[in-house]
Amino acid sequence: MRARIAVALGLAPLLSACMVGRIYQHTHEPLDTNFSRTPVFTGKSEVGQAAVSHVHVPMTSVQIDLLWNSNAIGDVMKRHGLEEVYYADIETFSVLGIWNEYTVYAYGKPAAAPAAGAAAASGAAGGAP
Repeated sequence: MRARIAVALGLAPLLSACMVGRIYQHTHEPLDTNFSRTPVFTGKSEVGQAAVSHVHVPMTSVQIDLLWNSNAIGDVMKRHGLEEVYYADIETFSVLGIWNEYTVYAYGKPAAAPAAGAAAASGAAGGAP
């Protein structure tokens, strides 16, 4: 009987609501909640995304904390050809707090494509072949 009570007390914190998100977490939320100057855009909107992967092992004598890639909004704009960002969301994925991935989604106005005439003129003016 005492063994059952000990097991129940040992499992209670793992099964309680205070442990929500400790084993697995996957959320989407706005990166910023100040939408007072966010334009209402009805044209074609582009979406760019970039993710940071993060490994965190806190239970060792020397903590292991590794991050790689970049999810900076400026990097997302350059990679996906965005001229202006209207708003951004962040997606968080975590397993046991050890493996984490943070993905930023930037929504905005696509950059204008370079004019075909301007590209031809620069090539004719002695540009590289």
